[in-house]
Amino acid sequence: QQQQQQQHRQRKEARRTTATTRMSVAAFQAEDEHMLKFLAALSAIGMQVDEALWAKHRNAERLEALGELMGSLAELTCSDHKVIFEQVRDEAMRLCHCELGAILMLDKTSEHFSAYLPDGSQHLLRLPPAWAGSLVDLEHMFLAATVASKGSPIVITDSPADDEWQNCTEHRRFGLSTLQSAVAVPIFAMRANGKQEVYGVLELFNKVSPKGRYICFDREDL
Repeated sequence: QQQQQQQHRQRKEARRTTATTRMSVAAFQAEDEHMLKFLAALSAIGMQVDEALWAKHRNAERLEALGELMGSLAELTCSDHKVIFEQVRDEAMRLCHCELGAILMLDKTSEHFSAYLPDGSQHLLRLPPAWAGSLVDLEHMFLAATVASKGSPIVITDSPADDEWQNCTEHRRFGLSTLQSAVAVPIFAMRANGKQEVYGVLELFNKVSPKGRYICFDREDL
């Protein structure tokens, strides 16, 4: 009886070894590939749905905030320019999740920008001599002056890798410990002659993710 039990165990072990060997050398079939493609497609759809829901939530939050901001600005008088600047800047910082924002108002007569920062400080930044023309030969790039001269936005996605902007005027004057990313857009005003002219520049620096990591500004931010 012991001999029969031993033989039974040996046959069972042999079958297990054979099955393992067959499993290790078996090739994937076309059905396996189709299943994996299907699972990958489901994963992609799940990610897209998640991104769409997040974008919907973010857009709804931004639209609501912009509506509230327009309502509060409508209650201000023409003499409340500084209050308007501060509200627009602070709301832009909150909605875009960045470390610093600034509004720079252009004074062509005295050739300088008045920069308003969240800490209540105001900085006078003189325009470079060539601000109305090419700015690429300046010793230090000036983001606001470049935007004002071109009349179009600028997005800096990776400042540490871009020597041109790493030592820009704003980085040096605004006390930024690091400049990782930035976005700047012109502020237009309608003049008496019916033409739009650049009145100032809104700038945001160093966008931060919910996990505290530096990330790039995207098209929605712009």
